[in-house]
Amino acid sequence: MASAEQRPQLSPRDADKLTMDELMRSSFEEFGINGSPFVFPAFVRRIVAWFASLDYRIFAIIIWGLHRVWGFLGRSHSHPLAKIWADLAWQFTIKDGLRLGAAFKAMDRLPTFQNGCRELGFRNCLEATFYRGAFLDPFFAQGSWEITSTTHPHQQPQYFIPGIPSNRWYEADQFEWNKLMSDSFAAVKEEVIRLLEDPNDPFGTFHTEIVSSIPGWNSLIFYANGRRQDANCDRAPELAKVADAMTAYEEGELTMLSALNPHSFIPPHVGPINGILRCHLPLLIPPNCGLRVGGETVEWVEGKVLVFDDSFVHEVFNRSDELRIVLFFNAWHPVLSASERNALVNLRVAYNQTPAGRSWLKRNEQPRKSTITAAMKPSATT
Repeated sequence: MASAEQRPQLSPRDADKLTMDELMRSSFEEFGINGSPFVFPAFVRRIVAWFASLDYRIFAIIIWGLHRVWGFLGRSHSHPLAKIWADLAWQFTIKDGLRLGAAFKAMDRLPTFQNGCRELGFRNCLEATFYRGAFLDPFFAQGSWEITSTTHPHQQPQYFIPGIPSNRWYEADQFEWNKLMSDSFAAVKEEVIRLLEDPNDPFGTFHTEIVSSIPGWNSLIFYANGRRQDANCDRAPELAKVADAMTAYEEGELTMLSALNPHSFIPPHVGPINGILRCHLPLLIPPNCGLRVGGETVEWVEGKVLVFDDSFVHEVFNRSDELRIVLFFNAWHPVLSASERNALVNLRVAYNQTPAGRSWLKRNEQPRKSTITAAMKPSATT
């Protein structure tokens, strides 16, 4: 894959001035996508969201109907990726919508979400996610949104959760699990080097929901959608210990080694839900490797955990001649109570039962060919 373009370093204020289209442009160019088959004007979204908020069953019917429209129109879209998403949208059922709607309705009685709806002027979580969520618009052509304490125009997750603070970055030392990462760093780095020396390469290309694979992005998955991948854990017992321990902090939605080949990049994209923070423990970090979140760029430092909100549009690059590897895991946002975390678990379970969720898990649990070559692997003395 071609190298990502060199991006200027921006201050938070300058980054805030960028539009979503500007941040997504390289992704559009990389995949040859011109955007969604249809984009709702804001006033139409508001009206439809109001009707969807009347009852979770109405919500289910509306999103099922729109998925059917997207599934029909997407088949004639100009790019194969849109056709893949259209096929998943066409498989979406009213039962899928009912599960999602019921999960959102159950969140309405919880303080963080109640306060978020009140702040943003929504009747309930059904209206908030319908109006602000990108679940019908995977190519992010949604227009601009205001900046508030809990929203930002560079945040467009599939399912928007009201009331959660909107920040790109978080300090790792505010999380109790950070000590576990610090204490484990030396052992897990040594184990990663051993894994790379294994002639039976345990890595495989990582699959996203709508892209079969991104060349240059490989992974070794320990947990996916809450399911422990026992064969991979057996190959890496030190890493498995960390992965198992982290389920106390986020249920194991996704924990994996993420390897990015030299001169490769992951195009701009947005995570499925706010409230779940993405975390990286950097293990093998050559120069000129970094992460751009909402227009702001940082570079990893080996052994120092990086925590960010992946509901902001973000991208990853490796402009070096060496392999970059981080331990990728998730953590609940610290603002959430135990009952609010459980509510998001139920929402995630409902999402995992949709066609997109089932497809992602199935493809990542299948054998995947690695694109890591012997020339990329560091020596045992690294």
